[in-house]
Amino acid sequence: MVAYEVHDDTVVGPDGERLSSGAVAKLADQLHHIAGQLAYMEMRRRYPLGSLIRYQPFNRRYTVIGYGVPGSLTPKVRARPTGEDLVSDPVLLPVDRIEPVPSPLGGEATP
Repeated sequence: MVAYEVHDDTVVGPDGERLSSGAVAKLADQLHHIAGQLAYMEMRRRYPLGSLIRYQPFNRRYTVIGYGVPGSLTPKVRARPTGEDLVSDPVLLPVDRIEPVPSPLGGEATP
């Protein structure tokens, strides 16, 4: 594990040296990339392919058929509407507005 210290306007590396603004920008880019990867992995764990989800703003149900761009800090699932909208095109839904549909037997529903 590597530790960095952040002070008012400087960042000090593990060797005690003050990082240049370019090094700080590179470190920030790396952290941004790692955060995006973690968000993508969590999305895939929580919403596996074939799982049923509910899109909150409209309370509509969808089946997960894929995922959006890996590494995005706002991950999205690719989903197809269920029920009467079966012929509708797939849509990308942000994970902060969806939730798993509970199964009648407990747990999360899968088709």
